[in-house]
This record gives sequence, structure tokens and C-alpha cells, in this order.
Amino acid sequence: SDGTQLRKLFVGGLSANISDEELRHHFGQYGELADVVVMKDRGTGRPRGFGFVTFSDESGVDAAQAARPHVLDGREVETKRAMPRTEAPRDTSNARADKMFLGGLGPDTTEEQVRDYFSQFGEVQAVEIAISRDTGKPRGFGFVTYRDPDSVDKAILHKPHAISGSQRAAELIISEPTVQHLPVFL
Repeated sequence: SDGTQLRKLFVGGLSANISDEELRHHFGQYGELADVVVMKDRGTGRPRGFGFVTFSDESGVDAAQAARPHVLDGREVETKRAMPRTEAPRDTSNARADKMFLGGLGPDTTEEQVRDYFSQFGEVQAVEIAISRDTGKPRGFGFVTYRDPDSVDKAILHKPHAISGSQRAAELIISEPTVQHLPVFL
């Protein structure tokens, strides 16, 4: 891709009277805009309640996300980085959306290295590296928890990642935790 994905913001929860122009006017204060569209129903031509704002530069998305929540036409709207279709859709009702699964960690990778590396995408609250009960050695995967779920989206959009450990640079696999990744608390 030409990096369009990194510059694109999804805007949901729009009232029916919001036009492309109003979207442009509101989000234009955060950076130069390349494209703005309120999605409409193909059959009826009526607005579908969401749209996309594409900035000329990724810093516009960062600025808009830093200014949340956004209110348009007296209603708070939801803004998220637009994710490529290859990524599983975000379940925003999921309380774990601020947590990211990390695979492919080298055996020498420390929590400190993971924290330092992933801090470039936002404030890291916690890093957990899974340790084998039997051997006491790292199992090659872990989790990063961010203060803001937006940082998870940003990290996912900036793939691929590699953290150089003392031995090798591992290409990391990152995704949202799925049910099988999450520990079960009974």
C-alpha cells in the first residue's frame, strides 16, 4: 500500500444530517485532508451512519485521536484508525482491546526491551512475557497492555516489527488476544 491505511480514520455513530463537508470542516483542524466520505446506502442513497477521513499525513490521525472524544451535530462519535480487512474486526465492547498478543519473541528478549520498543506507539501500562512452568524459560510469546486501545491499532498498522535481542532479531507476530490466548480467571 502507499501508506493510505496509516492516514485513514474511521468515524462511526454519525447522525443522518452529517455531510462530507461537515466531516471535512471538523477533522480539517487536525491536519490537511486528502479525502473525506460519509458512506451511503447504495439503494436508498441515505447515510449509513459512518464515514472515513483520510489525512495527507499520519500525524493528522494522531492529532485527531489525541483530541477524542469528538462531538458532531451534538452527538459524540466514535473514531478509530481504519484497519485493513486482513485484520480481525475490533470488538470495541471487548474490555481487553487495550491488550495485544506478541508472538515470535527471542529467548533473550526482556520485558524492558519490549516496553522500550512498543512505547513508540503509545503509553505502555504492562508487559508480560510467558514463562514455562516446567523449565522456567520464556515461551516465546507475551502481551503488551496499552493505556489507550488506539495504541494497539497503531502498532498493528505499523507491522512488521522486530526487536533485536542479544542473539537474533525476531519478527514479531502481533494481534489482538483471542480467546485461546487469554488466561482464564475463574
